[in-house]
Amino acid sequence: MSNLTLPVIPCATSAFTIPSIFGLSVLKLTATQVKNYTASSPPFYNPNHGETPPVTLDFCNVTITHTHPGQNDAIITQIYLPSKIWNGRLQSIGGGGYIAGLHDYMFVAMDAAIAEGYVTAATNAGLYTTDINGNDADTWALLSPGNVDLNALRNFASASLRDMTLLAKAIIQTYYGQKVKYSYWSGCSNGGRQGMVLAQMYPGLYDGIAACAPGLFWDEWVENYWGQLLMNERGHYPWPCEADALRKFMLDACDALDGANDGILQVPEECGFEARSVLGRKIECPDAGSEVKISETAVLIAEGVWQNRRPADINFQGNAAGYDADLKILGSTSCSNGVCVGDSDPLTLNLMRIFVKKDITWDPRTMTRKGFEDLRQQSVREYRSIIGISDYDLRGFKEAGGKMITYQGTGCGQSDPLVSYKNTLKFYNSVREQDPSVHDYYRVFLAPGLGHAVGGPGAYPNETFHALVEWVENGIAPEELRSTSAPDAVGKTINRVLCAYPKRAIYNGSGDVNDFRSWNCRE
Repeated sequence: MSNLTLPVIPCATSAFTIPSIFGLSVLKLTATQVKNYTASSPPFYNPNHGETPPVTLDFCNVTITHTHPGQNDAIITQIYLPSKIWNGRLQSIGGGGYIAGLHDYMFVAMDAAIAEGYVTAATNAGLYTTDINGNDADTWALLSPGNVDLNALRNFASASLRDMTLLAKAIIQTYYGQKVKYSYWSGCSNGGRQGMVLAQMYPGLYDGIAACAPGLFWDEWVENYWGQLLMNERGHYPWPCEADALRKFMLDACDALDGANDGILQVPEECGFEARSVLGRKIECPDAGSEVKISETAVLIAEGVWQNRRPADINFQGNAAGYDADLKILGSTSCSNGVCVGDSDPLTLNLMRIFVKKDITWDPRTMTRKGFEDLRQQSVREYRSIIGISDYDLRGFKEAGGKMITYQGTGCGQSDPLVSYKNTLKFYNSVREQDPSVHDYYRVFLAPGLGHAVGGPGAYPNETFHALVEWVENGIAPEELRSTSAPDAVGKTINRVLCAYPKRAIYNGSGDVNDFRSWNCRE
């Protein structure tokens, strides 16, 4: 596609017509010209994308505040429009954690988009929050103790995504004098969940969606507290070094199963390591300043995270993370002066306190196992229809001609125990049950050893977004994504091939494991 030059109108507030969109009312619109701006994105920082070298450019920043009449909300959308060269495309940016989109981290993704000639847009969903873990989410989520602002939650979950997209498309037409040719979404974690929402609820808005490590099944996240519950029940909190040692023992047992002894499990499901086999083993523990023994509690947590051996009297809906998720997240402890205490991940803790108990002062350490099960069920009942998954029908997205790509890390001690790749596969396979042709418009790539979106020792697929564009615009469906890791402490990187699920990359048994040609995609 050839680039378009120079806008039809100047970047001035008075030059823009207030968009008229059913169901919302624009409260304020401002347009500010930004000149000689240097836009870039460092490597391994912008999920779905590679490095974007610095580019100096001018752009028009259109900021819109709108409301849904009767709801007393005020949602901000920012739209960056390249002033001199536009590639005819829109790239909207998703959020992460409890952030809907407009946040320091997401501004880097917006910079990368305009550097490549895209118009880019993001929204705060009307939530004036600054903490990605939700430590200040009560400021928007609670109208008062005991009362959740469900309209604000719906804005966060879905409604603001539609608004932002329609506003951005209207502004594009006004500024450039023509409609956008192709619309793309790029998001990870909560942004990945947002991408799934767009595909399902608003299937005609985006031609292509890159949704990595999607934070699906939000209503089930209470389940992630089970490791803390177990430690509270037992009154014992393992040393962090126990989790590190268990991971090392597991890798010693399973690393070579894929033919490449590289510290990465290519197919984690093939591992059969039993954490109980090292119960009582003495290990060096820098945390304690001495040797300690691997405890029963640490083993129970490992069995639950890796092998789904969780408390039988809890009706878990989500999947255990599998080998070899980070035990130090679900079984997190902090230690001082020889004493360790539980240290719950804030994403789960804030969900329980703010949205389910609706009481920011509630102490989960007082919770019984029955109380935990009641809390889990309450969360599903109250929030599945708002921010969970009620069905798996993507046929509207298919009929609209959309294409979607998801990649997700699977392990090596830094994978997603909170956002498990098994839950992503649960979503994909459930979609496939309804539509066996799902592979024609939605593909999942599992990334062994990769952390949450980026990070970890595994290889990162920095060509994901460009592969999506090729699929949408040229009909070239990606069968594999070539991927490279971030440099380790001594500057070493690894190269791997990621395969479209259900295929996996298999080492051919000879040749350099860092040569892409040494890996083949097979079922």
